[in-house]
Amino acid sequence: FDQHVARWAGTDSPSLFLDAGNRAFYRALVGTNAPWLRFTRVRVDGRAVAMHLGFHHDGTFLWYKPSFDVALARHSPGEVLLRRREA
Repeated sequence: FDQHVARWAGTDSPSLFLDAGNRAFYRALVGTNAPWLRFTRVRVDGRAVAMHLGFHHDGTFLWYKPSFDVALARHSPGEVLLRRREA
């Protein structure tokens, strides 16, 4: 949540994770452990520098909620995450 909030801070589209209700919804969704959920991470020295929550069903992957460490933006951790995604 913090990565997503930081990424969208100061834009015209602030993160939906500023709202506690939205955070609770996503926690509950991930807690279902549904087989169609996909959560991927890129780590550097054990620290998550990019993350994504998406969906996979019937051979289709939906890229949904990405985030990345804004301090590393010039290194494009989100691009690395795109290439790493597993369906």
